[in-house]
Amino acid sequence: MRHIPSYGDGDFTWELFDAAYNSELADQLGNAVSRTAAMIVKYQNGLIGNIPAPRHDIAPFQAALSDCRFDRALELIWEQIKGLNQYVDEEKPWEIAKSGDSGHLQEVLANLVANLLEIAELLTPFMPATAAKIQQTFGSGVLKPLPGSLFPKHQTTAAPAA
Repeated sequence: MRHIPSYGDGDFTWELFDAAYNSELADQLGNAVSRTAAMIVKYQNGLIGNIPAPRHDIAPFQAALSDCRFDRALELIWEQIKGLNQYVDEEKPWEIAKSGDSGHLQEVLANLVANLLEIAELLTPFMPATAAKIQQTFGSGVLKPLPGSLFPKHQTTAAPAA
């Protein structure tokens, strides 16, 4: 839905679908979830602790949703997902762990969780099962790992049979 205009024609191919699925869902969102979960297990024995309130202005998302601009609403979510992955790369929690600053590490990981929970809330109208998995994984303050990957990579070579 993100790649097809809400009020206009759009192009759809299975190749574009696969590319979006593998690069955006599996690599960007799935990777953010799995990286965060792995670091919480490795550095905090699965304990998340206090989760701060997210600090993003979701008014533009709400406006896009109200206007049925689903492509725009999803684009705003993906900007947040990209920012979350950038935050991990900039903060380098693995280096914070090596330095022994457990307070700062807990703060960084809790911020990641807060953002993932906000992303899950925003994704609920579009991907309710995925949103629920993210909320179940992080929402209690104690990590509940997923049994597998959030988005296993795949490739569709032809349109499915009708």
